Amino acid sequence: MSEETDFASKISSEAPWWSKAPIWLAAGIVGVPSLIAIGAGYFVAHYVTTSLNQLNTFSQSQLYLLNEHMNDQKHNFSVVLRFIDDDLKVQYRTCLNASKTDEQRAACITPTEREQLYGIKKNPRTDPPATD
Repeated sequence: MSEETDFASKISSEAPWWSKAPIWLAAGIVGVPSLIAIGAGYFVAHYVTTSLNQLNTFSQSQLYLLNEHMNDQKHNFSVVLRFIDDDLKVQYRTCLNASKTDEQRAACITPTEREQLYGIKKNPRTDPPATD
């Protein structure tokens, strides 16, 4: 009976053969070098994915900075255009006040005509209408 008891304790303490079969089957079919290559591929894929996420974040921050720069440039350009417009209006009024005859007054160029001569195009949505 001791042989039966030993056999029973051995069988109950070990994992059944069918539980180990997938591991040995995978190692036999795929092979240990292939398992190492699969593990290395997973590591590389994880590293590349992390790096791509980091590059995506950097690209988004650069786009944000570029957008802010463009908005600042548009604002500065509109300020310069308003300054030019005001300066042309002052020059026109000065010309009218300094004129003594109707011919001299007719020779004064309106700010709108000057802007057209300079090639300044106004945006009707953002620029106020001209008050010559």
